[in-house]
Amino acid sequence: MARNAKDVTDLYPEESRFFIARSIALCWFKQIEGFSATNLNALKEEMHDKTFVGDFVGKKELLNFVKYPKEAIIFHAVV
Repeated sequence: MARNAKDVTDLYPEESRFFIARSIALCWFKQIEGFSATNLNALKEEMHDKTFVGDFVGKKELLNFVKYPKEAIIFHAVV
C-alpha cells in the first residue's frame, strides 16, 4: 500500500524484486495525478468492493506483442 508515488520510490528501489509492482504503482499514480479531489473520490467509490482487471503495457523492459507509445494500465473488466 502506498499513499503516493514518493512512498513507492522511497520503499522500493528501482532494482528490487518488486520491479514490476513498483512500475505498475508508479504508472497508476501518474494516471491519476491530474484528478480533482471530487473525481478521485468518485473513482474510489466506484472501485470499492470491486476488482478491476487490466494489463500493464508499454514498459520497454517487458515483452509486448503490440507496441504502445507510453506506459499505461488498460482496464478490460470490472468484477
